[in-house]
Amino acid sequence: QRINPYQLLDENQSPGKTLARAGEAYLDALPKGNESRTCVIDKAPVNFERLGMIQQIFPSARFIYCQRHPLDTILSCYMQDFNLGLGFTFELETLARVYADHVRLMNHWCSIFPDRIYTLNYESLVDKLEPEIQALTEFLNLPFQPDMLTPHLQDRAVGTASNVQIRKPVNSSSINKWKAYSGHLYPAIQILQTHGVLDQDLKPI
Repeated sequence: QRINPYQLLDENQSPGKTLARAGEAYLDALPKGNESRTCVIDKAPVNFERLGMIQQIFPSARFIYCQRHPLDTILSCYMQDFNLGLGFTFELETLARVYADHVRLMNHWCSIFPDRIYTLNYESLVDKLEPEIQALTEFLNLPFQPDMLTPHLQDRAVGTASNVQIRKPVNSSSINKWKAYSGHLYPAIQILQTHGVLDQDLKPI
């Protein structure tokens, strides 16, 4: 269920009440039957735009900033048929510009909320799964559990775009996948290099 933020605005309300109302509306929109859950994970692709607002609505929120090679990220988004609202993923040039803007904005958020944002490198996660998960759970103040290393064995329903990948063991098949499509990614590569995201050897800066 989508929330129209403009419906929550009331010039007669204090900012604190408006934020509280936004938090209540968000929680009310969550799938029913999960009231006993103590944590909510929201992995919407454009959350990077909203970290400041989310932090004000949910002051105890923690953010996981998962980074991977920029071209792998762009290729993954481009090959995924997202719902309406993510039209920028339909065009490589636009995707590259959004990615460059996302890097700039995330650098800003990381400078403001250094203790609230955990940067997780995808390639390191795949290579060193257990120590990376242990470090992540420590950041989230959660107890480490061995079954966190085998997410593909969990029987819970998954309704996101990763519903197929999550049923497979953690693997490296998606790392450097962009190299097989490098010729087609040239427009995006040019934009990322212009914005200082990639160097001349196509390595992240």
